Amino acid sequence: CRVGLDVVAVWRKEGKLTTPEQVDRMRRVIAYKTRQMIDLQSLLAEVARTGTFDRIVVRPHPTENHDAWRAWGAAANVAVEYEGSAIPWLLAAEMMLHAGCTTAIEALLLDRPAVSFVPLPDSEFVTHADAISVNVASAQELLAVAEGWEREDGEWRRTHLAKGRATMRPYIDNVEPPLAADRLLDAAERLGVPETEPTRRPVERVPGKPDADGPASRRGAGGRALGQFRRQLFPDLRPEDVRAPVAHWVEAGVVGRMPEILRMGDSVLQLH
Repeated sequence: CRVGLDVVAVWRKEGKLTTPEQVDRMRRVIAYKTRQMIDLQSLLAEVARTGTFDRIVVRPHPTENHDAWRAWGAAANVAVEYEGSAIPWLLAAEMMLHAGCTTAIEALLLDRPAVSFVPLPDSEFVTHADAISVNVASAQELLAVAEGWEREDGEWRRTHLAKGRATMRPYIDNVEPPLAADRLLDAAERLGVPETEPTRRPVERVPGKPDADGPASRRGAGGRALGQFRRQLFPDLRPEDVRAPVAHWVEAGVVGRMPEILRMGDSVLQLH
């Protein structure tokens, strides 16, 4: 992550590594990942020179050395982007290549097959993310996979994703529908909460504090601060307030019909 930093020494000092076995294993991990990342940079530079892809974007972890990656990317004609979530990039990319990263699991859940750079397939550090991906060890293998994906009719993709989900099912319960959001909605429907009128918490002024909108100047009537999270709730939102914007979606064909809107609580509306 940082050039010249002895991570093992730092972690030993912080008490994260306490035994000789832990220290030895971490040094092996660092040696493996260092070699892997150097080879990955070489692979990407070689692929960039072929012009096969319109654009190659590298997304390092936010804690990695930004300057080192940007300098390498500029020389290799590869874009380096840190900002925002990886999910939009996964959905837009023709191919996602990783080096043992859990982003591959996110790709699987988005129905996006992934490729993993695994130069040492017998290594003790091959991960589940590698297991659910197509493994390559060179630029030539990566380009061959890309060419094959252009020709495939969709059956390979479905089979590959099904195998990946089977691999991850012991570790991720909702690796396929019903998803967590579906289960939450099902549970909410079973609650049978009656429709209620919006309520307001009584507010009292903090002694010695001037009038202001911040949490330091207001307290709820039990002494609890009305923090930012509480202020983001919308107890005054009515079902009819939701129907107007949803009607635009219905008119545009984004939503098939106007959903039924029920109040589940002071700050929760259910649309189904």
